[in-house]
Amino acid sequence: KIAAFPFSFLSDLFFFSLVLFFCAIIENKLLFRLSSFILALYFSLTFAYGYDWLNYYQSYLALGHGGEPFFGDLGFILLMKICISLGLGFSVYSFIVNMILYSLIIFFSSKMKCPSFCLFALFAFLGFFMFTEQIRQGLALSIVLFGFISYFRKSNIKFLLVIAVACLFHLSAIMALFYYILSSSTRRYFSISLIFCLFFYVTFITLMSN
Repeated sequence: KIAAFPFSFLSDLFFFSLVLFFCAIIENKLLFRLSSFILALYFSLTFAYGYDWLNYYQSYLALGHGGEPFFGDLGFILLMKICISLGLGFSVYSFIVNMILYSLIIFFSSKMKCPSFCLFALFAFLGFFMFTEQIRQGLALSIVLFGFISYFRKSNIKFLLVIAVACLFHLSAIMALFYYILSSSTRRYFSISLIFCLFFYVTFITLMSN
């Protein structure tokens, strides 16, 4: 895939969205596994959708020559440096990142009551930007969703640790803390959650503005 053919980019997204839509209507476990596998494999083996990928490509080359990337997300930089140290090309790095992203999204969807519909909704609404161009935000979001489905009702500490990991890939993941406010069952818990989340939100805005 190359950035010079946006029609191909949009046609791929439309085709997979349509396939996932029909899978959502049928809602069959076998179809979910098959469609999710093909989706993850296809978008992991292809890259250069849109234009933002050029920033990642240039950053990958820059880090390989001792330069600086265009972003400052430590998790993404570390992942790039690991791939570079192993002598992997950008295409392999892109495959790894996208496979992690889609694996977490599929895992999240598989835990829902209607997994095919969940995967369709996530891809149809977020596939155009989050999962193909804004890869850092997409990866951070997938980690957040993994945290929600795995730890939110079981362990607050583990959930917060997952959010912290997600923030290493994009700082906007800190917004997930507001879910504590939305899920508060008592006024006292609501007040504590509100103060806690506002503190982190102000910190987030301060860091983003500097």
